[in-house]
Amino acid sequence: MIKAEISQAEINKAIGKLDLLLKKKRDQVEVVINHHALKIESAAKNRVPTDSGRLKSSIKTEKLGELGRKVYTNVEYAPYVEFGTYGNVETTISGVDYSSVALPFKRSNGGPGGMPGRSFLFRSFEEARPKIIKDLKKVINAK
Repeated sequence: MIKAEISQAEINKAIGKLDLLLKKKRDQVEVVINHHALKIESAAKNRVPTDSGRLKSSIKTEKLGELGRKVYTNVEYAPYVEFGTYGNVETTISGVDYSSVALPFKRSNGGPGGMPGRSFLFRSFEEARPKIIKDLKKVINAK
């Protein structure tokens, strides 16, 4: 009979190494996510149409949990600028369908014919998406 044994100390040592590796990867992923969230915020601020500057200055990045980030604005008219109003609502941004978010603004009154959308936030995200995915894959696959 062949018998193989591993001690609890050896198991604990292996688990400790795995935990360190996991923390290192998690930290690297967090750096990538934070970097891209701030880049999206910056791109949105550069892209947003300005009148008084209120909308531009309201664009912020917030940390949600360990790895989550939210780039947002709390200005009430931001969605009307993003998607447009009435007959000019744009539901596709950078080839991605945002109908579920944009269509409620089709009922809003943006004047005769409505106001065309001038996407600043979702377009900034969609432009960053391929680079985010590439950078995350690089971190995950690195040895």
